[in-house]
Amino acid sequence: MSPRTVSTDQHARRGRLAKARQFAEAAEIVHALAGGQADLLDAYDLDVLLGMKTQAGYGHEPVTPERAVRSGRAMDALLVAAGIVG
Repeated sequence: MSPRTVSTDQHARRGRLAKARQFAEAAEIVHALAGGQADLLDAYDLDVLLGMKTQAGYGHEPVTPERAVRSGRAMDALLVAAGIVG
């Protein structure tokens, strides 16, 4: 892993972790409010993407190729569900 170019202080780390927790909470809320199987799958796909975002941004290990592929599939599924792509 390459060294950080700018060191972060305790306040910045806390802010970043708080933002990651907000994203995780949003995924939980979407999951709880899901009305049907399709909504549940959408919530799962969102959770996959947010989980990778957190790992990539704050984890000590790089994102694995398998997780990147899984996240790409989740992104594609969400774009289809949103009607952005066919």
